[in-house]
Amino acid sequence: MSLPDGCRSRATFRPAGRFVPRLLQKRILSQALGSALIICLLFSVPVRADVSMTTKDSLQAIKAWLEEHAPPLVRQLNSPASEDDIRQFESRSGIQLPASVRAAYRMHDGEDPSSQGLFGTWRWLPLDEVEAYRLEILSTGESLANNAAPVLMSGGGDFYYVESVDKPGLESPVIEWWHEQPTRDVRFDNFAALLHEFARGLERGQYVYLPDTLSGLIDKDEL
Repeated sequence: MSLPDGCRSRATFRPAGRFVPRLLQKRILSQALGSALIICLLFSVPVRADVSMTTKDSLQAIKAWLEEHAPPLVRQLNSPASEDDIRQFESRSGIQLPASVRAAYRMHDGEDPSSQGLFGTWRWLPLDEVEAYRLEILSTGESLANNAAPVLMSGGGDFYYVESVDKPGLESPVIEWWHEQPTRDVRFDNFAALLHEFARGLERGQYVYLPDTLSGLIDKDEL
C-alpha cells in the first residue's frame, strides 16, 4: 500500500526511555552497574537473523533467545489466537489485519497482562486488548484513525499501531502514536519488519534482562 506524502519508514526500534518512570530508571541503572558480567554472558549466544526472515522465523528466533537467556519471559507469551478468534476480532472491529500481524497472532496472542514489555518495555497486546484500547482512545476524541489497531503499548500509554488492509495478504506500515502529541509517524514498513529488527537487536546485544528490576527486556540505550 502507498504511504501519504511526508511519511517515511524508519526501520529502527525506538527506545521507550521517556515512558520509564524516573525511580525505575534509577533502579535499572543501579542494577545494571552491578551486573556487567551477567550482561556480557547474557549476550554470548546471539539470535541468527537475516533479511529473508519471515514473521514465523523472527518470532521463533526471539523465543529461542528468550528460552536461552530469559526463560521466565517465555511464559509471558500467550497461547496462539485461533483463526476464529481473529475472524471475530475483525468482525467486531471492522478491521482486516495485515498478513504479518495475522501470522504473528496465529503463533501467540500477544503477551500476558503481567508482562512489562518483551519488546524493550513495549508490550505486545492480545486481541481483546487491541480492541479495548482502540475503543478507549476513540471514545476520548484523540486523534486515531478508525481503521487503526494498536498492537504494541509502552508503559506510558503510547502505541505502535497498524491499519486495516483492503483484502487478505496485504500489509500495513507500523505507525507510532504518542498520546501527548499524536502524529502518524511511520516506524516500520510492516509488522514482519518490526519483528525482524527486534530479532536483530537481540543478536546485537541491544536488550538487557534484569529480573529483579523489570518483568521484560530493557533497551541498553536506556541505561
